[in-house]
Amino acid sequence: MYLSGIGSLIRKIKKESLQNIFIFNGDAREIFENLSDSSVDEINILFPDPWQKARHNKRRLFSEDFLDLIYKKLNKSGKIFVRTDWEDYAETITESARARSKKYKFEKIKELNFEFKTKFHLKAINEKRKIFTFMLTKT
Repeated sequence: MYLSGIGSLIRKIKKESLQNIFIFNGDAREIFENLSDSSVDEINILFPDPWQKARHNKRRLFSEDFLDLIYKKLNKSGKIFVRTDWEDYAETITESARARSKKYKFEKIKELNFEFKTKFHLKAINEKRKIFTFMLTKT
């Protein structure tokens, strides 16, 4: 995230009087590594960086290793919601979830339990790209 993006985010948070917000300018995996086990009810991953070039795919947040990491952090019925507009990334998400089918119930869903349109969500709509939404529930 660029510093100008963080500044813009802080202005929006103040404008909307939002609370319970944590901004972290780094690799999200570091946050999860430091959380207590069974302390998370829900994780929402909205339009993560798809790292489109094949040589950069290893930088993608969503992977089997990431699912293993957050499994311990989710409470007994914890959920993960993921949304992307890149078909290749949607396939990676699906493959990762299926590889961990003993730990998670995986579903393709139409909508989230809340509707928050990120900049990338709006861009996908404007460019008429298909949006993929998934829910994983800890089993």
